[in-house]
Amino acid sequence: VRDAVTENRAASGSVVVLDAQTGGVLAMANYPSFVPGERGRTDPGARRNLALVDTAEPGSTMKPFIAALAVESGRFRPSDVLQTPRQLFITGLPITDEHSMPQMTVEQILQRSSNVGTAKMAMTMPAREIWDFYTRVGFGQKPQIDFPGRETGRLRGWQSWRTIDQATVAFGYGVSVSLMQLAQAYTVFARDGDMVPISLVLPEDGQAAAPPVRQQIVSADTARAVRKMLAMVTQPGGTALKAQVPGYSVAGKTGTSRKWLKHEKRYASDRH
Repeated sequence: VRDAVTENRAASGSVVVLDAQTGGVLAMANYPSFVPGERGRTDPGARRNLALVDTAEPGSTMKPFIAALAVESGRFRPSDVLQTPRQLFITGLPITDEHSMPQMTVEQILQRSSNVGTAKMAMTMPAREIWDFYTRVGFGQKPQIDFPGRETGRLRGWQSWRTIDQATVAFGYGVSVSLMQLAQAYTVFARDGDMVPISLVLPEDGQAAAPPVRQQIVSADTARAVRKMLAMVTQPGGTALKAQVPGYSVAGKTGTSRKWLKHEKRYASDRH
């Protein structure tokens, strides 16, 4: 984490590693960090567990959930083709793609991280349906994990969404999540469409606990379809070629969001 923060000249960085089968937190690290024996000489900010107590707009890492809802609801199949111009105007406001193509399949929309394609899919759905789905995977809710200061994040009620909000929420703006919330939500795709509670500790005897209670979010077929799309993200044509690991199958999603400048009431052009 430290090396990544230094290389990217970032203010901070975090990593969370979950066991998708048990929900156990295998690793959690943040930078800047501190040495426990030297707390008195440490900046208080470095003692915060950023993965649980900080939230941010997640950007394109939200797109797989729209793709999952699109497939699960029967509105789209992974092979369906959408017209994807470089720019789409919704109520007069532009939505733009960095990696544009005149048309893309649902799979390619996720692989190439198309804002336009994702927005188009989201606009075919009632706002409440998107909100319900986000809620079911844990966004806008305090993580059910025993740790002080964990954040709820921000997911406004669907009744207050404007038309443009429905489009931008689909690609990760106007909603905020913690890294732990995002990691747990992605276990829906690592598993076969269900979620289990996350835990920081093993039972007192150190043995594996009884099988956790599962909550089915989408069908196994939908989860496998999205998992295939996420694998395509790391393959030629995708946005995360550097995530490939020789000898392993890797699936994932890139995500970038511009920082909101509160006092200027606009998004920064050079801070992400």
